[in-house]
Amino acid sequence: MTQVTLIVLQHGLWGNKNHMRFIRKAIEEACDASDAIDILNVDINEGKYTYDGIDVCGERLAQKIRDRVDELDNNKDTQVEGVIMVGYSLGGLMLRYAIGVLGKSGFFDNIKPLLYVTFATPHLGVRREPKSTFLKFYNYITGHILSRTGEQLQLLDDYQDGSPILSVLADPKREFHQYLSRFKQRRTYANVANDRTVPYWTAAMEITNHFEIMKDLDISVDSTYSSIITAFDLLQHDEDKNDDSTMTATTTRSVHPSKKRKRSKDGILVKCLLVIFSPLLPVVALLAFLYIGSQGLMSRLRVARLLAASSSKKTQQLIQSETIRRSSKSNHSTILEEENQEILVDTLDATNIPTNPSPAVNMHQETTKKRSSLYNVMPSERITKVVQPMALSAHQIQIQKHLDQLEWERVLVYIRGFNAHASIVCRERRFVNDGGRAAIQHFVDTLFAAC
Repeated sequence: MTQVTLIVLQHGLWGNKNHMRFIRKAIEEACDASDAIDILNVDINEGKYTYDGIDVCGERLAQKIRDRVDELDNNKDTQVEGVIMVGYSLGGLMLRYAIGVLGKSGFFDNIKPLLYVTFATPHLGVRREPKSTFLKFYNYITGHILSRTGEQLQLLDDYQDGSPILSVLADPKREFHQYLSRFKQRRTYANVANDRTVPYWTAAMEITNHFEIMKDLDISVDSTYSSIITAFDLLQHDEDKNDDSTMTATTTRSVHPSKKRKRSKDGILVKCLLVIFSPLLPVVALLAFLYIGSQGLMSRLRVARLLAASSSKKTQQLIQSETIRRSSKSNHSTILEEENQEILVDTLDATNIPTNPSPAVNMHQETTKKRSSLYNVMPSERITKVVQPMALSAHQIQIQKHLDQLEWERVLVYIRGFNAHASIVCRERRFVNDGGRAAIQHFVDTLFAAC
């Protein structure tokens, strides 16, 4: 009998399984005949269903995982031995909820929890410091038009005993934290810049944004994985430099002048796009908000039905029947829904173009002998003296403290371009770039170390 490792891939908000296609292909290409794996690219929480809340999506996800394990175990030739869970953006939170549900039901009694990985997941939520009118507007909009999911990401919900769901997920006394702790490894990939959806601090579970002064940083990246940061410090002025630099000519390479010229061209291109599309952005944004609002209302009605059923202990049956019904939908309706989802994502990406190009950053490439040195890269002492902790909410600080009780492999990723959030998983062809490829290649190259 073949012992199989199940790899679960879960997309994020407004997403569909095609957003994880690049990662799936990379895993498949890295495997050989001796690697007994089965990849479950989850399709049960696509599009409008991601509005329903982390808990409802997590329940659906847990049921989907159970069904796949049963399917494999019912085959006389295979048995699931271990599980690897990979979540992108909101998908990482769905997985954390599903892990608690599965663990409480005895799922991990016979199946080894091997590796839990997230790409750009808002572990501390998405509530921003209200430093400006825009950020206040952002907090209000995301918390009120994205149905239950938006409330939960803004920590506005009362999930249990006055605590938001993200606090419950991080509570060491709860099954979500306890079963997450059983995984052999836990890793998070965090964009340090150009991600206006899930900033560095929430993806990396930090209370300080060490990269808020990007233009003043000297960043070293790995020579093999060109977007993975190996060190970062404040820039040294000429009078501060000395001959004892830790970077030598044999291990470090400065950015080529042609790349600096390219940065200038990129900045001009962004400004041209803003001039062309700025008049259209208010209309596009209004249409997006109307669509999101209508889907949010439908989500609340859908979830109300599920919550009403919970009082009669029929929630699980509803989840199961919904899974079966949606899995048997016609290809035609599935294609139409995916097209609508892509239109929405494209619209939101359009409104996400930065008003200023990414600042020029002094970057170096560094040869790294040990892959373990790519994890948990700490800021220099000089940075810690300059950058102060953010004004996070009490809930966010508590969540960070509880999650920090677990051992994490934090991988810092620097991707150039206006939408690093999409590029970190190469979500669509137009977002595939060298930085995203490097992050995924690092993930694939280290994937089976947990097995």
